[in-house]
Amino acid sequence: MLLRKMLRDLKNNAAQFLAIFLMIFLGVFIFSGMTSIGQGMKQSSQDYYDETHLADAIVYSSFFTNQDYEQLKNISGIETITKRLQLDTAYESDGATTLQLNVINSDVLSGCYLVEGKAFDSSSDGIWLDSEFAKAHQIKTGDTMSVTCQNNVLTKEVKGLVMQPEYLYAVKNNNEIIPDHTRYGYAFMPEKAWSFGPVPYTQALIKTGGLSKNDLESRITESLPDRVVMLVMQENIPSVAMFRNEIDQMRAVGSVYPVAFLIIAILTTLTTMTRITADQRVQIGTLKALGIRNRKITLHYLSFGLSVGGAGSTLGVFTGPVFLPPLVFGFQKSMYTMPWWNSAVTPSVYIMAFLCLMICCSSCYWASRKQLKGAAAETLRPKAPKTSRHSAIEKSRFWKRLGFYSQWNIRDVLRNKLRSFITIFGIVGCMMLILCGLGMRDTVSNLADTMYGTLQTYETKVSLSEKCTDEQIEQLKKEKNHQFLQEAVVEIEKNSGKDTLALSVFDEGPYFTFQDTKGNTLLLPEDGVVMTRKTAESEGLSVGDVIRWRSYGNHNWHTEQIRKIIQTPLEQGVYMSRTAFEKSGESFEPTAFVTDEEAGKFGGEAYETVQSREDLMASLNSMLEMMNAIILIMIGAGIILGLVVLYNLGVLSFQEKMRELATLKVLGFQHKRLTKLLRRQTVWLSIVGIAAGIPCGYGLVAYMLLFMGDTLDMQPKIELWSYTLSSTGIFAISLLVGWLVSRKLKRIDMVSALKSVE
Repeated sequence: MLLRKMLRDLKNNAAQFLAIFLMIFLGVFIFSGMTSIGQGMKQSSQDYYDETHLADAIVYSSFFTNQDYEQLKNISGIETITKRLQLDTAYESDGATTLQLNVINSDVLSGCYLVEGKAFDSSSDGIWLDSEFAKAHQIKTGDTMSVTCQNNVLTKEVKGLVMQPEYLYAVKNNNEIIPDHTRYGYAFMPEKAWSFGPVPYTQALIKTGGLSKNDLESRITESLPDRVVMLVMQENIPSVAMFRNEIDQMRAVGSVYPVAFLIIAILTTLTTMTRITADQRVQIGTLKALGIRNRKITLHYLSFGLSVGGAGSTLGVFTGPVFLPPLVFGFQKSMYTMPWWNSAVTPSVYIMAFLCLMICCSSCYWASRKQLKGAAAETLRPKAPKTSRHSAIEKSRFWKRLGFYSQWNIRDVLRNKLRSFITIFGIVGCMMLILCGLGMRDTVSNLADTMYGTLQTYETKVSLSEKCTDEQIEQLKKEKNHQFLQEAVVEIEKNSGKDTLALSVFDEGPYFTFQDTKGNTLLLPEDGVVMTRKTAESEGLSVGDVIRWRSYGNHNWHTEQIRKIIQTPLEQGVYMSRTAFEKSGESFEPTAFVTDEEAGKFGGEAYETVQSREDLMASLNSMLEMMNAIILIMIGAGIILGLVVLYNLGVLSFQEKMRELATLKVLGFQHKRLTKLLRRQTVWLSIVGIAAGIPCGYGLVAYMLLFMGDTLDMQPKIELWSYTLSSTGIFAISLLVGWLVSRKLKRIDMVSALKSVE
């Protein structure tokens, strides 16, 4: 009997229970999908690192002798050590294409994952090539390829196509955001294939027994006191760090977005079940009079939450990890290179589904317990209507100036505070999600304009190669429309330890503008250093702090004060003017220059890479396209949330006011006037929800940008059209829902609506 009653009640209140089902389903769907993406990326990358035995640490120096390697090998805590030389070469068929060559004595650490061909063989005379680079240049195993290496041409047979975890995110420099496999790749070659004398190794790959960075660094310094070295731990390898930030971003989306849906689901369940149990007060009394215990009646009403919540949670758990990962991974593959992309469901997904089910059932219990308190005879009698008192606003002079429509709607809002709050909260969530999606797009779009329209106004950036002579540099300096800069790596020392950062030294010129965190233009000081905001935050530094730094391969430490903090979307690190750099005792040796001339003018072996402003902006636009999947999820979720919440609560409000609306029809109110009466409240609540949703949407954009990684420093930038589009969209949803609900006015059963209590 109670089962049939439950099914009948579900059918009679299909709109409300469908809304609850959708809210729970979407919340669990997004949570399970994004969590499985984040966990899958973590497990896939870790399996990749384990498969290739990614080194725990890399030690850099200008050169290492065999004796140095022996001393490192004898350090307590170091289990395995291998040698590596890493240098940029020019691909012979296209001098503008860079191939980073890795010469190694063994692939025991940081080895290659074989995609095609023969496995790496340290005794072979060949080369193992980046599989993506090979695909871009149509190179196959067995082909012969040539690169220019240290002014010599190196020609080798391609033995295999590989992937390597240090190139998971393969970009040449900080100017690039999206990998371009046609212009940059990597290759591995055994020591035996090196034909230019002894290999001048510059790196030591280390496997440790769990040593911390400080312990390992101190032991290396003690072992090699006369050698200038820099230590990079596995977690700080650029590709590893970038991919970890991407995982954090996926988890952030998965943890924030479901909250809005689940809160709405809980509140909607509470509201719906409160109304149902109130309407079924006499039925509850009848059941009690028939001898059915309160416990069984309670379980009956719990079954509503169990069935609807269970269906939504179960469907969300099983569909989220199936449909979302392929969508997101499709965009991720254009940025990261891994042999496999797998999703992985964590126990937290099942815990979340169980919590949703329990909370849904708890809402049903809370709503039904009031009707079960009294005796059967008392419950069989209809509940006496509440005695309403005039609120403060009704007693004010302002009240008398309001029209009937306004007075009627204000009274309804004040009498149904929970329903009104849920409506506003739903609109806030809808506005927040839609505005966040559009705001993320605006922020990334604005990045290109800010970077290459305001801060950097050059037309072309040219990196100088090793073949560029001093005479050529002097000739370039004579041209007034060139500004030179030196880009290098420095080691800094502060109270919390040492770290490796990028250094940019700028000569005088018109092409670079620097801004502080408030957007004010400033000049690089003639002494001291300048640090970008993102770098300063990650290092725990501020203006006035003193740091020690030294150039890569230099014994001498310099002590400088941080003079200013600047903000730039890209190219994080330490900035100095040429004057300040030379005052510290260093020699300015330009590695690149920028100019307002066209990129096509520069060609030849003196130039390593030539990047036009259009190329750099295209890279940022590619990043925007990659984010479209997440943006579409945000906007789609917001639209669904708005539709479901407004329609559900609109129908609920209509059912609660059916007697009043029938009375107004008897008094002569036409359909048009009643429609206007219903829509006005929806518009009011929408305005309040939109106003509250704007700062929430802005805050959500700021929160999402925290997970963009250490190389990007973007501030929320939401255009006026995005605010307008979001607000207009929500109003359109409100009007659509209002139209759907107002159609029910014609179907009011006047007899049953106005019938007195029997």
